[in-house]
Amino acid sequence: MATPSAAKLAREHVLGEVRDLAEMQIGRARADLQYRLREATRTLIPAVERRYTASTDRLVSALQTAAALREHADGQAQRRLAELVGREQALRSVLARLDPADWPAAWPLPCSSAPLQDCCPPSAPPAAWTGLSCRCACQPAATCSDRGDS
Repeated sequence: MATPSAAKLAREHVLGEVRDLAEMQIGRARADLQYRLREATRTLIPAVERRYTASTDRLVSALQTAAALREHADGQAQRRLAELVGREQALRSVLARLDPADWPAAWPLPCSSAPLQDCCPPSAPPAAWTGLSCRCACQPAATCSDRGDS
């Protein structure tokens, strides 16, 4: 049998070896973890950059599309306005050729130069125009001659 001092020495030796082995394993695990983190970071950075670029490209595209749609809508509105102005001018030309003596008394005479929106407000009732000398005569004192229209 081993003496108590030999057993004590063996136990201390084994405990020292265990301590050294544990530190060595911890060091290996730490190195492995650091390596894996570096590799994950290395692959993650380009993936994040690609996603960021794709997101910003989609935003830029959406803003460009919105601007193009806005310009298109503005162009349509301008074309529609020009079309309506042309129609108004054509109607004024037809009205100018008609003989006002043939008109019913309830129809006011047209003013030749004022566009419709410069005349009566939309809330003015047509009854207010009856018997007056101008389409824009919803203001009773206004006539074509008062306004300088012929």
